[in-house]
Amino acid sequence: MKFTDIFIQRPVLAIVLSCLMLLLGLQAANKLQLRQFPELERGVVYVRTAYPGASASTVQGFVTAPLQQRIASARGVDYITSESGPGSSTINVNIRLGENTTAVMSEVIARVNEARGRLPREIEDPVVTSATGGDALMYLAVRSKQMSIAQITDYLLRSVQPEVATLEGVGEAEIFGGKYFAMRVWLNPAEMAAMGVTAEDVRAAIERDNYISAAGSIKGEWVQQSVDARTYLQDPVAFAAIVVRQDGEARVRLGDVAEVELSNENIEFASFSSGREAVFIDIKPAPGANPLEVARRVRELLPTLADTLPADMEIVL
Repeated sequence: MKFTDIFIQRPVLAIVLSCLMLLLGLQAANKLQLRQFPELERGVVYVRTAYPGASASTVQGFVTAPLQQRIASARGVDYITSESGPGSSTINVNIRLGENTTAVMSEVIARVNEARGRLPREIEDPVVTSATGGDALMYLAVRSKQMSIAQITDYLLRSVQPEVATLEGVGEAEIFGGKYFAMRVWLNPAEMAAMGVTAEDVRAAIERDNYISAAGSIKGEWVQQSVDARTYLQDPVAFAAIVVRQDGEARVRLGDVAEVELSNENIEFASFSSGREAVFIDIKPAPGANPLEVARRVRELLPTLADTLPADMEIVL
């Protein structure tokens, strides 16, 4: 007796098994993921370091080079590219094909911590992030006729970027072309020379009079009250009143040797969409994520984001 004879003698059993296989096939086809390209986990770890006030050559010699030397010894690194600019360093660590991105990222973080003692004290802490290699998956352009670029950037940073960055499969949602609010101090060399003030005097005075203080709290028998020390400055008038130099009763204030204004942190670039100045959010998928699924989730989120935007602001894909 052959195995196939059972289904000939029991046609009902054959029909039931055929229907069961058909249902399993339909269920599998419904859950099968579609990908534009084969799944290859090849991620990139980004190490970004800010060194305010330093030239590109200084950043290259004292920040980028020491970090690269340490990172190069990490396991799973294929090759490294870097870019050093005025006040900033970016190192792209390309991970070898098939390596676990999370494990390599942990090693890169350890190597960065090892190199921390060789870096200048004035730098900001290096920021290490990971994403898939290549260009961004998609861009969101945000523009407005009434709000300034700095106001748009501030709104995106608070309300839009967190929503996009927390989507499943999104590795990085970076604001591109934005301008952040900053207090700009435009020094007057002629006035500084006449009053015997240097740029270092101005920097030291600002650091001395503008800082955030944790004053602690006061505890009584029935109450506990936090102490809020207003040690930071918030407007150009307060900054202009900072005493830079004092000889007896004679005082040189910041407003005497500089022009202080609330402006943008960076004024060296601008980004445009359809001829209008705009701010972009570039979205990169996480290593191993399905790009088509990530794109679908972003598209589904767009109507929700558009409903919560200010009346004059628009967001386009």
